[in-house]
Amino acid sequence: MSNNVLVMGSFVADLAFRAARLPAWGETLMGDSFALGPGGKGSNQAVAAARAGARVRFFSKLGDDAFGRLARDTWSADGIDASLVGMPSSSCRERALPSVRRRLTQPRPPSRRQRYS
Repeated sequence: MSNNVLVMGSFVADLAFRAARLPAWGETLMGDSFALGPGGKGSNQAVAAARAGARVRFFSKLGDDAFGRLARDTWSADGIDASLVGMPSSSCRERALPSVRRRLTQPRPPSRRQRYS
């Protein structure tokens, strides 16, 4: 049985910000800490397969920037072959900033029914 794996997927640099509480609707808060780490469904699958002992190749596109270097360093550390990863001629970046609750005991925002009644 072969243990060769080819993953076609994405790499995402996960940005995590902490604040004392969740912002109210439309409010902006100053964070008190920040963390940056590797992520992305395809990248995470490739790392997991490599750590399980598979020979992994990753197929994707990356920018020639700090996030692209983070991806290549992450894969290199786990022995993932990134020779199929290309770099686009122009830079294209996507960002998402999800909110995560610090404690489960924080109050939730009112439901739609509560807000509009």
